[in-house]
Amino acid sequence: MPLFKRRDDQPPEATEETPAWGRALCEQEIRAELGVEVWRAGRYGRPLSVLCVVQQLLVGEALVAGEIEAVAAAVRPQLRLSDRLGTLADGRLVAVLPETEGAGARVLAQRVAMDLAIRSAGAHRRNWLGGSSTFPEEGTDEATLIEAASRSALERGAH
Repeated sequence: MPLFKRRDDQPPEATEETPAWGRALCEQEIRAELGVEVWRAGRYGRPLSVLCVVQQLLVGEALVAGEIEAVAAAVRPQLRLSDRLGTLADGRLVAVLPETEGAGARVLAQRVAMDLAIRSAGAHRRNWLGGSSTFPEEGTDEATLIEAASRSALERGAH
């Protein structure tokens, strides 16, 4: 008998303590989810990746109100039920991808970036860039994994 029941065996019921499946988690919630998955990946030797979607802004530009929610709605259909999507205070979107190896996360990052580029074409918006990182190759804690994924996204935009 397992010591604990895996949280992704069944969808949790939406309560005040448990986020609804359809909404993006806040920064505190997504960092907590990532912390749990980092522990699980380390303990059981399972793959874990992080996807980060950032907007390429010019100096002095700010995020457009409501745009982050639209981008989250565009990214969500490309994720599995076991994946978690959240927003950080600085406007980055982060997806926790348990049981996903680096190659799969890189393909997802490219697909998300291409989809967002198509959606924003002609709308005079800045590009949204996707990048990924993998545990433990690019980080062993949530902050390092998020920063590595962000750096990956920005490096793709520079090319």
